Amino acid sequence: MSVGDGADFRAYMVARWPALVRSLVLMGCDPGTAEDVAEDALGRCYSSWDRVRSADDVDVYVYGVLLERWEKTADRGSGNRPVASGAVVPVLGTGLSDPTPRLELLRALEAALDALPEELRLVLVLRFVADLDVVQVAEVLDHPVATVEARQSEALARVDLGALWEESR
Repeated sequence: MSVGDGADFRAYMVARWPALVRSLVLMGCDPGTAEDVAEDALGRCYSSWDRVRSADDVDVYVYGVLLERWEKTADRGSGNRPVASGAVVPVLGTGLSDPTPRLELLRALEAALDALPEELRLVLVLRFVADLDVVQVAEVLDHPVATVEARQSEALARVDLGALWEESR
């Protein structure tokens, strides 16, 4: 690594940390494990930062490592999602001054995501929480763009955001 790489990596990590952890939580990881997985993934990326930052798309590379590390966690296969039991992780700003509707909306959104099959949930989280475009999501998941587009359409059809918003008001 060259002298400036540490600062470059730190800047990337600080900018992306919240989205990485939020993405994992909404994919089904409990908050503590999400932080551990994100830390592990970023540690692996740091050790090969020259290769990571020279990739065509650093975010695609990092999210690929993140998903690979998540798949290796012991609790991944258990089907348990402690965060769904009522602990709300701040995920999205709604612009509401009263936190009660915001919390209700977040709980409803988490429940809607929990109800989706994993392949649909991953697409929505990578698209709208990680803020990756369809091509980037396809690269992270190693799927054709058409598959990602179809899964996104199906997931959005199943998660009626308008109804969630009205229910929370």
